[in-house]
Amino acid sequence: KARGLKEAAEKLDVLKLSGKERQEYERYLESLRDRASYYESTFLRGDRKGYQRGHKEGEKKGHKKGLAEGKKKGKEEGLELAAARMLKRGLDPATVAELTSLPLERIERLARQAR
Repeated sequence: KARGLKEAAEKLDVLKLSGKERQEYERYLESLRDRASYYESTFLRGDRKGYQRGHKEGEKKGHKKGLAEGKKKGKEEGLELAAARMLKRGLDPATVAELTSLPLERIERLARQAR
């Protein structure tokens, strides 16, 4: 089939309508366009609101997670710093591990790095 044949046939059908029928048909098409525009704008507005809400929620979750990870890392770094000081003062690795609750392997690694 030739391209555009269907559209041409539809236009011919419209041209065959009487003046009053053509006006009614045009009003019908206009109402369809209005309805489509309304639904599209409503969908886009809803989509935008959903995106914004999701973005805010994601931001909050990310902030909480980042804060928790930062606190955990800061605590670990503080314990390692304290452990390194204890090792420099001559405490044995097993005692430092017990006092800081850090694994003995980590304390031994710190002791090797301090040498």
